[in-house]
Amino acid sequence: MKIKIVTKRHLTLVAASKYSRHPHPDYLERVDAERNKIDRDKVDGLFDAINGRATQHTVAAFEVFGLVQDAEARLAEAGIAKKRQSGSTLTYVPAAPSASAYKYSVISTQVELTRGSSGDWFLTGIHRVDLYPRTPEVSVLTISEAAQAELVRHAMTGFAVAPAVAQAA
Repeated sequence: MKIKIVTKRHLTLVAASKYSRHPHPDYLERVDAERNKIDRDKVDGLFDAINGRATQHTVAAFEVFGLVQDAEARLAEAGIAKKRQSGSTLTYVPAAPSASAYKYSVISTQVELTRGSSGDWFLTGIHRVDLYPRTPEVSVLTISEAAQAELVRHAMTGFAVAPAVAQAA
């Protein structure tokens, strides 16, 4: 599974970044220097430009891989076939601080990922957002109508719908 960042040069982000605070444990296993040439400095620069000096309540480049894994797991658990998963979009914003000591907004990051037909995920949006205290985490997975129909079929397995009973007037 690859994660591709859609920019002018179509940089490829595989698992983590060079200056990650907490690199993904499978980082070294997933990066193949011959096949996946990564310019990690540019990827980090992209996130650093959005986040500025903020490090808390933001999304860093290495965290995108975990978001993709979570989205893949949610789609698989829902019983949606791989061919119907293309076009799915994940929008993620981390939670704001829960302490009442925060009275003003904090800087955060909104990440948008879209699943392509080949199974790759594309980072289609990174936005700086302001969050106020006690704002919950947002993780919205948008699916196509065909995927929704398959999800309903999967969820209804083992259930039957009783016919409506007409009420006497």
